[in-house]
Amino acid sequence: MIEEMTIPTRTEKLRREIELLQNNERVYRRQMHRSRSDKVERQMREFRLIAIREELKALREKGRQHQAFRSSLVRGRRVHNLL
Repeated sequence: MIEEMTIPTRTEKLRREIELLQNNERVYRRQMHRSRSDKVERQMREFRLIAIREELKALREKGRQHQAFRSSLVRGRRVHNLL
């Protein structure tokens, strides 16, 4: 089961993961001789970054929808109060 988190909490967790992946990539690039497992790990990091990018897009859209919903509630209250 996927753990439910707030958008800011999940975003921060993903940012920390990106930093870790970037640090691992720096280490990889400094290596003169790369084993097959090093290359496979690098490819896995690339796939993970793609997945993170897609998740961030989804979170951004979810945040926009949430903001639009909240804005409509505020407008609805204003209209209701005017009646």
